[in-house]
Amino acid sequence: MKRISMLSNKNKNQEPKSDEIKNRESWLKIIIIGGFALLLFYKIATAPFVFRFSDFISLFSSLFAIAVTLIYFNKINKLEKMLESYTKGRPAQQPEVQIAEGKVAEPDETQLELFNEEKVEEVEVVEAAEETEEEQQKSVKEEEISEEIFETQRIKEEELAKIEMDKTQIYNELFTRAQLNEEEMKYFNERIREKETETFNTKQELNQFKERIQNVFKKTPQLFQKRDSRIEGIVRMLNPVTLKNASLEDLNQRLDGVIDVIPTETLDSLVRDGFLDAHYHLTRSGYREFVTVSKTFQ
Repeated sequence: MKRISMLSNKNKNQEPKSDEIKNRESWLKIIIIGGFALLLFYKIATAPFVFRFSDFISLFSSLFAIAVTLIYFNKINKLEKMLESYTKGRPAQQPEVQIAEGKVAEPDETQLELFNEEKVEEVEVVEAAEETEEEQQKSVKEEEISEEIFETQRIKEEELAKIEMDKTQIYNELFTRAQLNEEEMKYFNERIREKETETFNTKQELNQFKERIQNVFKKTPQLFQKRDSRIEGIVRMLNPVTLKNASLEDLNQRLDGVIDVIPTETLDSLVRDGFLDAHYHLTRSGYREFVTVSKTFQ
């Protein structure tokens, strides 16, 4: 109680700050924060952007720490204002007043509610941070899986560019040194050989990866090519490997050799479609169709 009375007397003796001083202090805070923000934005804009998950975690942690600090700062300001209003509104007690025995001063209910609110808000902030971190990790994994092929190619190209930069840096270090002893020469030679080996391996992997992509795109149209089951069966009997380079007369001679094995219904349907004539010989359109089907057998 004596301490509270002393605080009340101290607050009475202190003169309240003028509005001009308060405005000056608030503008000073705004200018400092604004200058720091401009410096941070300038660094972000001028720095080369390379996304790393560790950098993202550190940024998120710093933002979380700033948020928690601001929350506690606001709560402390509220608590100070409550104490000031409490000491100003309550008259100073005489020092002769004695506290009754057996009575213990209980904390104010508003203070207890304030501390409880602080704990609840802190738990909510931590839970929200964990949820957002899990969601972002899931989204990152999905994007990595969906763009794995092109991401691998991009990473290889970046590695190759980095190796070239390292090589340039090593050469620059060699040129800047006027005198080198044997150990330094060996060290730089080993580093240059390592970078050359890494460059060669990365180029090989990149070329293999490009060849894989080209093979995939080359084979894709054949998967969607429509085949005639009748012509496909006849082509299988005529050896499709040698069939694609044969002439029209050669195909007709081979077809005469297996004509007895082919069902009559199949031959009649090919005649109706214009692939065979009345003598069961290939027409021009039939020849083109047979050659096209034979090319799909690779």
